[in-house]
Amino acid sequence: MNFSVVYLIHRFFYRIWKFAYNWYAGGFLNISHVAIGLFERLDTFFAFEVTLRNITQPLYQDKTILGYILGIIFRVLRVLVGALVYVLLSLLTIAVYLFWAFLPILITIEGFGLGLV
Repeated sequence: MNFSVVYLIHRFFYRIWKFAYNWYAGGFLNISHVAIGLFERLDTFFAFEVTLRNITQPLYQDKTILGYILGIIFRVLRVLVGALVYVLLSLLTIAVYLFWAFLPILITIEGFGLGLV
């Protein structure tokens, strides 16, 4: 009798621990995996590092003064737009993870009928 009660208590806390571990660690890994995939796909479009490296090169290898001016303008705009998109995606990823992290707490509060949400 004593062994079964101890076993049930142990399993109860073990399952709570496993839920918390899988929810937070697994959720973080899944969200970060999706975010990294999005960053990689966006990098093929914006080519942020390559654009920064070639920022002073003429546009389409047009070695006239107009090619240099347009190259700098277009590449600076591309870098700024790319940086803005990267920052927004980073903020969205953080917001999604924070929502994911607080979701069990919010469900628990609502489940006990405290009505804080």
